[in-house]
Amino acid sequence: MGIKNLNKFLRDKCPDVFQEMHISNFSFKKVAIDISLYMYKFKAIAGERWLLAFINLITSLRRNHMHCIFIFDGKSPPEKEEERVRRRMERDKLEKKVNELIEAVDEYHKTGEIHEIITQLWERRRKNPTKRLLGTRSNSIDMDWVIEKVEQKKCQIIHVTEEDFNTSKQLFDIMSVPHFTAPWEAEKMCAKLCIDGIVDAVLSEDTDVIAYGAPVFITKIDTKADTAIVIENNAVQTELELSHAQLLDLCIMCGTDYNSNIFRVGSHTSYKKLVEFNNIEGVSENTKLDISILKHEVVRGLFTKFEDYGISEIPYCGTPNYKKLLQFVITKKIWFDARRGENENILVSESRLQKIKEDLLRNDMVFE
Repeated sequence: MGIKNLNKFLRDKCPDVFQEMHISNFSFKKVAIDISLYMYKFKAIAGERWLLAFINLITSLRRNHMHCIFIFDGKSPPEKEEERVRRRMERDKLEKKVNELIEAVDEYHKTGEIHEIITQLWERRRKNPTKRLLGTRSNSIDMDWVIEKVEQKKCQIIHVTEEDFNTSKQLFDIMSVPHFTAPWEAEKMCAKLCIDGIVDAVLSEDTDVIAYGAPVFITKIDTKADTAIVIENNAVQTELELSHAQLLDLCIMCGTDYNSNIFRVGSHTSYKKLVEFNNIEGVSENTKLDISILKHEVVRGLFTKFEDYGISEIPYCGTPNYKKLLQFVITKKIWFDARRGENENILVSESRLQKIKEDLLRNDMVFE
């Protein structure tokens, strides 16, 4: 989840901290990546071809001479249990609803009968003013739209398994990309490596990176255009005129994976209170706000007390093994299409991987 509404707050308050740039600005730099975030993102976007998304990400970074290090999650801290339960309940609720919609659509195809759950879905669309502006309002249900909506909801149900992580490790080994497993949260280890100067930036979609105090945060990477948004922690503090401790308190008041925000106290109000009263304790002493829900002392520790990872240096990316990579993409059927024969699929895989190879070779990247 990251820090609740922090991204929007920063866009409103200090938009200049969002620097769009070509990732070649980080040539010969090391960047740490929390694989879990991108695993879920790529599964949501690419479905069964999520491995291809990782290949594209690594290729984009390497052709710009960036060196990536993937960090896997270890144990989840007990303080995050409440958030894990909430996410699991939301996923189960969504999965139950999608299954009911699938059954209702199947029943419609068999009998022509429209189940109440389909009617409810359609009614919500009709009540949406944006949807009404896009077309004429009709009492009849557009089943093509319903089916498309069900497919969209199916894509939101994402299951990541231990096998998926093991498969990704195989890919990273073949492409000679270093990877490590954090003792606890991967995002926390990524931030610490950046704070210690062992890596130069953290690549993430999660604003927790700002709360941890990572000096350089790369996000919203576009692997086709090779661009990204870069946020420097010092720039955020300067623009907001906050110390790092105050910025962390702002994150805590917004709400994190470890705590909820105070009811009806959003990011802008939290910022005003911290500017006026310096910290969360000051807010409590000078207002009637109940800060107990923030668990701020515990949460501060979670964002500032780092484990000793025993790492003083991380290797650069090495030379990918082209033969093994070709065998890997064929075995995993990354570019396979059911409409093609097996031999044709293999030829397509060879052709597409050859383009990746040539792309990297143009940038002095040599394959075995």
